[in-house]
Parts: sequence; C-alpha cells; structure tokens
Amino acid sequence: MLRKSILLITIFVFSAGAWASIKWQVFSPEGARLTILFPGKPELRDSRRPDDENVSNAHLYIYTMDKKNSYTLFYFDISDKHLKSRTKRGWFDDIQFRLGSRPNIRINKKRDFKLSGYPARDLVLFNSKDMITYNIRYVLARNRMYTIMVVTRDQKQALKDTRKFLASFRVKRK
Repeated sequence: MLRKSILLITIFVFSAGAWASIKWQVFSPEGARLTILFPGKPELRDSRRPDDENVSNAHLYIYTMDKKNSYTLFYFDISDKHLKSRTKRGWFDDIQFRLGSRPNIRINKKRDFKLSGYPARDLVLFNSKDMITYNIRYVLARNRMYTIMVVTRDQKQALKDTRKFLASFRVKRK
C-alpha cells in the first residue's frame, strides 16, 4: 500500500512539474517584423485578406495548450488613409469600446504605455458567463496593428505564463 502511494505521489509530482516546465519557443514569422515566445508551436489559422479595403495582410496564429489556455498572435496592416482617420490612442479606444460593450464582458484593467517607442495598450477582460479571462496587448507600429492575447479559464495557473508571453513580444525595427 505504501509503495503504491509513493508511486502515485511520484507520478503526480512529475506530471505537475511537466506542466510547469514549458519549453518556450521563439516565434518570428517571415515578414511579420516581430519576435515572441510561444509555449509551443503555434498554428497559422488564417492568413486571408479581409474584405475591408482598408485592412490587408491579416495573419492569425494560435497555440492551444489545453482546454483551459490558448495563446494568440494576430496582426494586420492598415492603409495610410485609414490610419490617419483617428489618433493612435483612438484606435485602441475603438477596439476597447467594441470589446467592452459585449454582453457579460467586464474590463478589469487598462494600461497605456509605449513598447519599443510604439503606442500600446494592455486590457484584461472577464467574461462572467463563461468564466474566461482575456489578457490582451495591442501595439500599433507604423501601419501594423498587433494583438497578442492569452485566453484562460484557469487564472491562477496561467498568470505567470501570461506575463511571460505578453512581455516577450518585440517589434523589429526592420
């Protein structure tokens, strides 16, 4: 009985440690002008051009760790004319308004800052119906909007990894 208990405890400790020792990978898709660490190899889910004539070169990469956590990188280019239609902060305000006005969504945190000299905004949204937290970072670099996001149902476990993912994002100067 004691041996079985020790064996079960050993299996539990090593399996829990495996989750904690994520093999972070540098990800820098060609032409994206960025680097970021993903906790695994992300899949390209969408690289079609949107129907909007003011937006082009859209790419969506997702890595789903388990049923509780996913990591997303989305970016697109904005036409010069459309980019000048509002201030850089106005772009973030518009996105925040559209996200925050959805049913069951509450904005828990907002922070504006500069990342590599470019305007950026962090948002933490909570969906009270589905019990999901969205940690989002927006960066507007020249005419490209980057969205980096961690979606999680397990806030305590994912907090450290969320910070690492968001903090690893870098825009290349060219």
